[in-house]
Amino acid sequence: METYLDYSLQDLLLFSSKVYFRSLILYNAKLWPAQILALFAGLSLLWVCYKQPRYASYLIGTLLALAWTISGTLFHLSHFQEINWLAIAYGWMFIVQGFLILIWCISQPEKFHPLNGGPKEPWNKWFLFGNLVILLAVCAFPFITLLDGQPLQGAQLFALFPAPTILATLGVAYCLAKLPLMLLVIPLIYALIDFITTNMLNSIMSYIYLMIMGILVLYVIIRIKSNRKNNTQ
Repeated sequence: METYLDYSLQDLLLFSSKVYFRSLILYNAKLWPAQILALFAGLSLLWVCYKQPRYASYLIGTLLALAWTISGTLFHLSHFQEINWLAIAYGWMFIVQGFLILIWCISQPEKFHPLNGGPKEPWNKWFLFGNLVILLAVCAFPFITLLDGQPLQGAQLFALFPAPTILATLGVAYCLAKLPLMLLVIPLIYALIDFITTNMLNSIMSYIYLMIMGILVLYVIIRIKSNRKNNTQ
């Protein structure tokens, strides 16, 4: 009995922090120069959300669907499952999420407007916050690896890695789209699981996932309050 009590959560991990960070570097090396395309896709997403062109819903739906699908197939199913068999389940979760986002964006173009205003009211606080979140996901996220004492070769980019893809999606939800709360279930589940994993690895990413979950919960609270306000009018 005492032997079982000696085990900790870290003992349940299928890989060490050294193996984890090394896998990120190898993944980036295998995909180069796809990182350039990923950065361009992220900046395109930011531009579409900020400018709100006529076909914003279709453009955003396509970009996000591709990002979630690529993260699911290339990162989880083709790479990360080599050190973590749970990545197979994660991969399919991401593929399903990408499909659901695409379907919703195409079928609900009228929902694409700021949380507290119409489509031509871009300067409300949540619109600005959403664009800031996307900017962080696309431009700042790759440098987080430096805080873990790791080289930039292991940088995590939008569309190629799960975390910045989730963060950018939340940014879109804030600045343009009244995203259904059901579409936040998979991001929340994955963020919670990866928070536990990165925390056991003593990675700074655990704090990033805490931030992501905080942004997600705040969005849910805003949506609930907004719905109640609309129902009382």
